[in-house]
Amino acid sequence: MQDIFNIFKSITVQEIIILLIFMCPSTALMFYFVLKFLDKKIIWQKILISGLIFGSLNLIFRKVYVYYKLPMGSSTLIIAFLFLLTVIIYHNISFVRATIGSLVCYSLLFAGTPIVIKVITATNIPIEQILSSSLLNTVFGYTEDVFLIIGALIVTFTKFNINKIIRY
Repeated sequence: MQDIFNIFKSITVQEIIILLIFMCPSTALMFYFVLKFLDKKIIWQKILISGLIFGSLNLIFRKVYVYYKLPMGSSTLIIAFLFLLTVIIYHNISFVRATIGSLVCYSLLFAGTPIVIKVITATNIPIEQILSSSLLNTVFGYTEDVFLIIGALIVTFTKFNINKIIRY
């Protein structure tokens, strides 16, 4: 019980700011993309609640990851699994479709990582400075989301979705 208290106690105001201005909107975008890609009805209230829930879970799990010194890379795998579970349970999507949508979503998300690395390298900003600044952390986070944003625009304006892929 003390461990849980220490984990929650370690959450800073800066992390709450990042949660509200980056993590929640970014994860809401992820849910929007997956639902639109799977040709599901968009209910904004559910998407925003999903973003808040998953963004908060993401922050808490990252704290657990640091507190218990879990193996490198395991946090991404577990967070992706939590995302998949949220899509399945909260949005009532079948396992297969949710898995496909989540894989496409995370692929777009990870495709933005090299852009962030190039910008960090070009600007010579120390990673510690980025992590310690809410504004820089948010800017680089949204930079990483660039392909997810493009994907969301494509599925929104072209009506491209998984059903059209299956038909061909």
